[in-house]
Amino acid sequence: MELFKRSKGFTLLEMLIAMTILCVALLGLGQMLLLSIQGTSFGNKVTEATTFAQDKMEELRTVAWDGLKDGNDSIVGSQGIQYQRTWTVVPAGTMKTVNLAINWNDGHDHSIQITSVINN
Repeated sequence: MELFKRSKGFTLLEMLIAMTILCVALLGLGQMLLLSIQGTSFGNKVTEATTFAQDKMEELRTVAWDGLKDGNDSIVGSQGIQYQRTWTVVPAGTMKTVNLAINWNDGHDHSIQITSVINN
């Protein structure tokens, strides 16, 4: 009996409490990791969409002045997402304003718009 009184180990109750606290902390970290992955994935899609919009705008800058007209097309990104690009051309004297919108759906609808002015 003297041996048990001098024992300096942990009790089963202390171990259960410690394991419960550890599990709660790990669940919180797991949720933060999931949110971080989702945020990174969305950031990649926005970057890809912006790059596609910029590429199309640069392509439209090389078109002959009289050939610059409204249009649309679609492109598939690296993650298999289909992006729809739509552009409108608004003439104003010796300039044309090009409004380009790119849309995609990854479970939610998203859109980016850029505008540029092209001189004659």
